[in-house]
Amino acid sequence: MYVQPYVQPYVPPYALSADPSLPVKSVRELIAYARVRPGTLKWGSSYALFAPAGKPEECLAIFARELARMEKFSRTSGVKL
Repeated sequence: MYVQPYVQPYVPPYALSADPSLPVKSVRELIAYARVRPGTLKWGSSYALFAPAGKPEECLAIFARELARMEKFSRTSGVKL
């Protein structure tokens, strides 16, 4: 018997941080800053830490999803990372 789930069991929190030396005070300012300095900002993700231990293929799949999300962010915001 198949039971369709009705809730997502767990979604890790997302956080955005920036170096305090950057002259920005909001996400909007960070995006504007990045647009005029293409390719200078870097991003990282700890999302793969939530993958089951000993399953490198799942870590790779999680990283691929995170990379796709950042590429979508780059396209929609006009920021080249």
